[in-house]
Amino acid sequence: MKSYLKFLSRNKLYTAVEAVGLVVSLAFVILIGSYVTQNLAVVYQQPGHDRIYGLGTTSNLGLSVWDKASIEAQVPGIEAIARFGYATDEISYHKKNYEAEVRQVDAEFFKIFPQFSLVEGTAIPFDGTHNAIVSRSFANSLEKKGDLIGQRFGIEGEEEEYIICGIMDGPENTLVAHIDVLIPVNEKWWAGREPFHSVDGTKTFIRRMENTNEEDFLAQILEVSRQNYGSWLNKELKVFGFKEMFFRSDCDSVLRQGNLSSIRILTVVVFLLLLSALVNYVNLNMALVGKRAKEMATRRLLGAQKLSVMGKFIVESVLFTAVCFVFALLMAHALVPVMNWLLASATPESDIQLQLLMKPAYIVAYLSGILLLGTLSGWLPALYASHYEPIDVVRGTFRYHSKMWLNKIFIVFQNVLSVILIAIAIVMEVQMWHMIRRPTHANTKDLFYISGIWYSVPHLATLADEIAQLPCVKEVGIGRGFPGSAAYSVGIRLEEEDFILKLLIGDSAYFRMLGFEVVKDFGHPLANSLWLGEHAYTKSGASDTSVTMPKKLAIMMNQDADYIGGMLKDFPGESAASPDGLSN
Repeated sequence: MKSYLKFLSRNKLYTAVEAVGLVVSLAFVILIGSYVTQNLAVVYQQPGHDRIYGLGTTSNLGLSVWDKASIEAQVPGIEAIARFGYATDEISYHKKNYEAEVRQVDAEFFKIFPQFSLVEGTAIPFDGTHNAIVSRSFANSLEKKGDLIGQRFGIEGEEEEYIICGIMDGPENTLVAHIDVLIPVNEKWWAGREPFHSVDGTKTFIRRMENTNEEDFLAQILEVSRQNYGSWLNKELKVFGFKEMFFRSDCDSVLRQGNLSSIRILTVVVFLLLLSALVNYVNLNMALVGKRAKEMATRRLLGAQKLSVMGKFIVESVLFTAVCFVFALLMAHALVPVMNWLLASATPESDIQLQLLMKPAYIVAYLSGILLLGTLSGWLPALYASHYEPIDVVRGTFRYHSKMWLNKIFIVFQNVLSVILIAIAIVMEVQMWHMIRRPTHANTKDLFYISGIWYSVPHLATLADEIAQLPCVKEVGIGRGFPGSAAYSVGIRLEEEDFILKLLIGDSAYFRMLGFEVVKDFGHPLANSLWLGEHAYTKSGASDTSVTMPKKLAIMMNQDADYIGGMLKDFPGESAASPDGLSN
């Protein structure tokens, strides 16, 4: 080992180039490898993941609150079925407001997702009550008023308060995004609406019994759903497997999601980076192995065995790799926030946050990687050097052959890898710019959107008035959705034809601020008017005198719409990653 350290000290430039290259490569291998592993763990560490399904459309996961009762009554082989939906993002506790991610669920949610285990209290009874369960982290943020179990809190718009019946321990990297409070599904919220005539985004999770045929089971779910929603949604209906639910394309803040294409690309990148680091290390070792040939030949003359000489090369390589790996680990730790920022999606709350973990499985993987990389890096130079006898070193035969062909092969291979990595980076960058610059046919410059889902209009009006007083604000509008993120979808039938509309809802100021490209303007007041994209306008056969369509949509949306205001240039209704990006 002393001779190896002396060799490194005499070749400082070689040592620096080799160490820096290995550290940087390994740091990114650790980061990307951890990210890929943690995304895949969401699927494969979910108990019974191959028997869990979700109902939705080809472009969105989630339909309506009425699905559970209908499917549960008509489809045999269901082990558990539960709804999961958005509720609110603020609660009042002892006359103080708290920001909270509140979700509505059925009691069977805990059978499907056993990771959300209770550490205090009980989840039974839960359905049909005003009991609630809070997360341990949220419980710790509340101002304690004695034992939290049995305490009450309020939700805006509901007269009756909820009673805390349990505290849960919910993991972060699961399909379900961060939750602060769980409450039972409140059927009163949908009272008066005609079942199966709109899509509100409620998720319905279904767990199949083990002895039930999967193909027949899924076919029955689809058949029941098609009967429920009629022909307007038949072509769109889909039953998602658990893996599909996670690797879907729609933007959804209540569930976590991964990008399968990105993970595949990153997996290839990790492999290429690791291969590049290995080739670089071997290439440098091969370039300088001639300088140590005399030392190795002397060891052979003094009686050292061929395997002993090869073992020395490999042990030195493993130790060098281990030292570089420690520095790579420190570098990776420092770059975690940067990687999370780079990998963030349009809905960061649904992203899997990269973590640099030191769990036993990760430590074993790190040690195995060090041993494998060190062994491979030292094996070829050791094997090459051991083929020559001391007389070969004296004659210069060793240096001649290494320079003639082996180094050139590694240099060419390394250059090819570099070109491939650069090409991947360019393709990804071009695709990102293509998605960012897609035409919206609306004004999005200098506009900012504050989410206010489920707030009452008077509540938002008060907030809007206060924001309008700021000197940097020119105008404020109230609405739901924007180009690239529709508020929700509804199905409608006109003249025996069914189609889906992706809807944005807003007041007159909201409409003017978005600055849509107007194709036809019928001159009606903006208030209480319905504007259609080109596709929806043409397909529905609407005109400036149409009254059936706006009235029908007004009832379904619980809004006022008296007439067709005009036709707009089609604008994106979904994210750039969605297969169905245009509004209907």
